[in-house]
Amino acid sequence: MLTLFGTADVSAQSEFFKDGKPYMSLLLTGSGTVDGPKSTSANTFPSGGFGLAPAIGYRSLPLRVELEYHIFSSTTLLLTDLVTITALTANAILEWQVSQPVGVYLGAGFGKAKVNADSGTHATSGIGNSGQLQVGVTFGSPNRFQLLLGYRRFATGNLGLSDAQGRPFENDKVRMSMGQIGIRSNF
Repeated sequence: MLTLFGTADVSAQSEFFKDGKPYMSLLLTGSGTVDGPKSTSANTFPSGGFGLAPAIGYRSLPLRVELEYHIFSSTTLLLTDLVTITALTANAILEWQVSQPVGVYLGAGFGKAKVNADSGTHATSGIGNSGQLQVGVTFGSPNRFQLLLGYRRFATGNLGLSDAQGRPFENDKVRMSMGQIGIRSNF
């Protein structure tokens, strides 16, 4: 009886891992603090911000491979400095179904990021490598629509930013921890 139950459970799970299919997703991201960039003359760090991350990918569960475009804006507490980050990232995500509607995922990505920092009196921008790690929970069938809830750690390498006097930024890397919520749908 136990063997029969286990076989039925495996058959039910295999329905989730049917065919490889293309998909698209849309995530909203938010961060309470952003570490960097910071000019030598500035004494404030950007605080929280929000972002939007559409992606298109292909799944052959348990693996998903996607290309993601992420735009994120952050400002200082005084609303005088604006930092905008745009990143194009290739992600690989592993996903496991824990039960019929609930799954977990773990992913990593690498790409390029452009950071624009505008203090109101001086604007600078730079491009550098970027990377991210993601972990989270999915709700719904991987063959249809899914709601995603998770955490993302994003970082860039040196961006080559400078202040109005041409001095390099004290910190021209970006490090962020973000919460994310979104949807994913197969074609």
